[in-house]
Amino acid sequence: MFTSRRKEAFRYIFNKPLSCVYEIIEINGSAITSKKATAQLIDISRNGCRLEMKLNLNSKANRIQLKMVLKITDKEIPITGYVRWQRSSLSYHSYGILFEKSHDLGATIVEELMKFTKDSKNAPKVG
Repeated sequence: MFTSRRKEAFRYIFNKPLSCVYEIIEINGSAITSKKATAQLIDISRNGCRLEMKLNLNSKANRIQLKMVLKITDKEIPITGYVRWQRSSLSYHSYGILFEKSHDLGATIVEELMKFTKDSKNAPKVG
């Protein structure tokens, strides 16, 4: 399991979580094929995001790689990343995902968030 070293100041927290699709593509270095499932996108930054889902990935004992498709506006953004941490409650599991390095992923995320927040109902609440 990774220790948190997040120093990034930019993080967008959604007023209402967005639905996204994910699948597990690797566990402990072994490629696997899993069914696609849905999760809730809670927040996002240029380098990672927080997802909530009902499935317990047991990420404390396993190194898990996910392939996700995020849709902040109308554009689908395919992303792969690793589970860095997990917090669980009775009804759901929350995961911190670190995105794999990509040349223009951060810029794409910021661009999509700018479009998303132009709509007044999606504008972040202040104070």
